[in-house]
Amino acid sequence: MLHRKIVDDAIAHLPKEKASYFAGIAQRLEEDPRTQATPNLVFLVLKETLPMLPTNLSEGEFVDLLLGFVARNRRVLNSMIFDRRFIENPSFLRQITNDLVGEVVGRTLDLYRDGRIESGEQSFYRVTFPSGEGDFPYVDDDDEDEDDY
Repeated sequence: MLHRKIVDDAIAHLPKEKASYFAGIAQRLEEDPRTQATPNLVFLVLKETLPMLPTNLSEGEFVDLLLGFVARNRRVLNSMIFDRRFIENPSFLRQITNDLVGEVVGRTLDLYRDGRIESGEQSFYRVTFPSGEGDFPYVDDDDEDEDDY
């Protein structure tokens, strides 16, 4: 599909891990029959949002979000790409594509909150007891012996 050429250069300029993720997305879009209805819009929206998107969603989930977004906003996107302001300033599309970024980031945060995205953060667990000396249920006999020396 020739439409993929819209994103190829943008993907090539991404960091290696992110480029690999979005190359997989582009491949899935080429193979997905839903893309055939509006391939230029799909790849144009992808190109516009690439730098701002996280890569934590599965490729399938991301493709579903992207295609759903394009389907819902098809008329607005078409009117924008034929607007003179788009020719003068290609970032003119961000007015609408930022909504897709918000959807993807929101879904990513949902997955993070549900514990389905590994953040690499260390987990800390603390156990506290009441502060009264007699309330602590375990006394270490070794600690008492150290005070005697």
